[in-house]
Amino acid sequence: MLGVTMRRTLRLRQGRCYFGLLTCTNILFMAVLAPATAQTSFEASPQRATAGQPVTITLDEAVRRAQANEPAYAAALAEGRASALERSIARAALLPGVTWHNQGLYTQPNGLLNQAGQGAGSQPSPRFIANNAVREYASQAVVDETIGLGQLAAVRHADAAAAFGAAELEIARRGLLGAVAGLYYGSISAGHKLAIAERAQTEAADFTALTGKREQGREAAHADVVKAQLLQQQRQRELADARLAADKARLELGVLLFLDPRTPYTLAEPQIPGPLASRADVDQA
Repeated sequence: MLGVTMRRTLRLRQGRCYFGLLTCTNILFMAVLAPATAQTSFEASPQRATAGQPVTITLDEAVRRAQANEPAYAAALAEGRASALERSIARAALLPGVTWHNQGLYTQPNGLLNQAGQGAGSQPSPRFIANNAVREYASQAVVDETIGLGQLAAVRHADAAAAFGAAELEIARRGLLGAVAGLYYGSISAGHKLAIAERAQTEAADFTALTGKREQGREAAHADVVKAQLLQQQRQRELADARLAADKARLELGVLLFLDPRTPYTLAEPQIPGPLASRADVDQA
């Protein structure tokens, strides 16, 4: 495998202490910690049902709740974020690494003074001859960078994995959106069908009672009464089927919206858009 290694070494020896490193380290630590802190912030929790009052759910609220509760979408979202992090790690492997060492040495003086340098004053002489001064500070930085075909291939592989994860997340989002919209409007439609079935059953019961009164008044035959009763029984079966379909639709939607699908809730009716302008109005405008 072909690789290129670049190494740079910076050395600094001086007789004074440099206090700016701690401040830079704190700033760097805060900069690294800031994105993690921002990612742990959560959005405002959706409204919860109060005692005796069901939650009113709109389509947007239903989509948000489904995205928070649906396991497949949560798995796709986690996979997409993991792929993005792997891509950032692979790209960071191409960056150079820096190692910085700071050291402070103190040597016991021997009681004599020496000339620090040309034009400088005298200072205490150290007890050990190898040291230059009583207090000596050393600062060393090493910059190391390794670039090879393996790192470049890892970056390309991570980019492809991130694109694949983003595509899967988009597919899961669209599928969840279609499912929630279908269940949302299906539940509203089932509620309307239930109301129509209740009115039909009430009308059939009134028609049966009216036919029975007409039979007592010698205005209708007994066969008409039997037909009205059969019609009423048919409407009762249709009402039971409509009630079952409405409950099933509410439970299927409640599974995506709540931890307990039996949580009471109401769906906000979508506003019917107004009629479009006529051709004459458009031409005049």
